Amino acid sequence: MTRNQNKVEMKGISNMAKAKQPRAGANLTPASSSSELLTKEQVATYLQTSRRYVERLIKAGRLRAHKLSSGCVRVRRGAVEALLEGCASMYREVCAKHREGSEVSQ
Repeated sequence: MTRNQNKVEMKGISNMAKAKQPRAGANLTPASSSSELLTKEQVATYLQTSRRYVERLIKAGRLRAHKLSSGCVRVRRGAVEALLEGCASMYREVCAKHREGSEVSQ
């Protein structure tokens, strides 16, 4: 191996060491506790939406979030699950009212 090849190989090794490792908690598993703190990106992935939509949910008060410092916002998993449950119950109510309305009109 030549001297230049050795330098290139060593540079490649140092770049591999600098490569980003996956963050702890990046994967959302059903076994996680409801008090687990999630980033806006993780919530967006969980809801299959954009980060901007999550920010709008927070601003509208539909999703409770905790501001830890400037630019550092975390959402409890339980708050995300409550949002989903609230949407599901609202959907059930709308469907029930729709069914009642169509039964009356028949």
